[in-house]
Amino acid sequence: RIVWLANQGSAVKEGDPLVRFDPSSARQQLQEKEAALRQAQAALDQATANNHVVAEQDKIDLATAEYQVERAKLEVSKLEIVSRIQGEESRVDLKLAEKKLEVAHANVALNKASGAAKEASLARVRDKAKDEVELNQYRLEQMEVKSPSSGIFHVLPNLSQGWLNAKPFKVGDQAWPGGALAEIPDLDTLE
Repeated sequence: RIVWLANQGSAVKEGDPLVRFDPSSARQQLQEKEAALRQAQAALDQATANNHVVAEQDKIDLATAEYQVERAKLEVSKLEIVSRIQGEESRVDLKLAEKKLEVAHANVALNKASGAAKEASLARVRDKAKDEVELNQYRLEQMEVKSPSSGIFHVLPNLSQGWLNAKPFKVGDQAWPGGALAEIPDLDTLE
């Protein structure tokens, strides 16, 4: 919606404001997109922190599993001095500890891949929100049209009510993207 329009037939210089549009809805959208960006960044930061916590816990679990394997190996090495039943129990315990170590390695790999995928997904959401903020900032900047050259400002007719009812654009009229509102004829080419 047009909220200000330069006077019809006025002389304008390059860079002078010609038309201002109502920026209220664009500002509101920008605030909403900025809030979405902050939320997306917070979610990404939280996921990164969670991944660090999980990675540290995985290190502890892995170290515990490696300790259990070494402990079981030590028990197996006592095979000659303990009874045969205890020796077999120690071998079973060693195999079990080795399997738990394999599971711990697989769990570490799974957590790492899962965390990276979640972070990548949240980074994409954040990047999309950032792009939307930039787009809304650009739209907000476009709410004031400035003169590209010096000349006489001429307001064009508003054809939204039909050709027969066309009157020049005025404050309060609704404009549409890409529509021509006015022109500045090049007076140097006129005779």
